[in-house]
Amino acid sequence: YWDGGLAPQSRIRAEIQILLSVGDKTAIIVWIPEGGPADPPRAAHLLLQSASLGYKWSVTVLDGPLKFLTPSTRIELKREFARRGDYSGAVDGVWDETAHAAATAYLDNPQ
Repeated sequence: YWDGGLAPQSRIRAEIQILLSVGDKTAIIVWIPEGGPADPPRAAHLLLQSASLGYKWSVTVLDGPLKFLTPSTRIELKREFARRGDYSGAVDGVWDETAHAAATAYLDNPQ
């Protein structure tokens, strides 16, 4: 991810997937072609935070099957839902009905 500083050229080889604003910061979540975001916990956090702020793209993503997200990012989302008490299933990369129900609970009450 990049949060406003200048990234070295070697880090710019990633494909940019999401551009969003969270509070007063602009954040870009980057997916490295060989395996997903450079920082899955941060990617999951930004996705949840932007959804809580009402960003339609993020809300749509969380309400969907999340197939394009890497297993590591889905794991981090499940960890956060479990921490909030919305999820008690397996913390793995599989996005199932229980995980979708936790995402729906989050969208209904992101606080």
